[in-house]
Amino acid sequence: MKKILVTGANGYIGRHVVSELVKMGHEVIACDITEGESKLGVKYVKFDLFNLPEQNIFELLGKPDVCLHMAWRNGFVHNSDTHMGDLSAHYRFLTSLIEGGLKQLAVMGTMHEVGYWE
Repeated sequence: MKKILVTGANGYIGRHVVSELVKMGHEVIACDITEGESKLGVKYVKFDLFNLPEQNIFELLGKPDVCLHMAWRNGFVHNSDTHMGDLSAHYRFLTSLIEGGLKQLAVMGTMHEVGYWE
């Protein structure tokens, strides 16, 4: 069993990932910019990774073993400037977790973050 931080936990994919991780017996820290629906076995943390506090982010978010980073703003607004504009904030957030002690990281998104391409 691992302690797994899921960013974007209320999102299109994140909510399903959280449910499956709980079914697998993992301790889940569900992190999102909006309030999450309370579920048994899940610790919800409302957190804005685009405005990081001065604290140790790794400790603040419960010292997870793993981070599954799926927090992307405006996923269904295909031409949103935030898709490229937020990259530095994502980098600062992830770097802060790693420098704090995070050992495993996976980053993913869907075609909704970059728009449909044919």
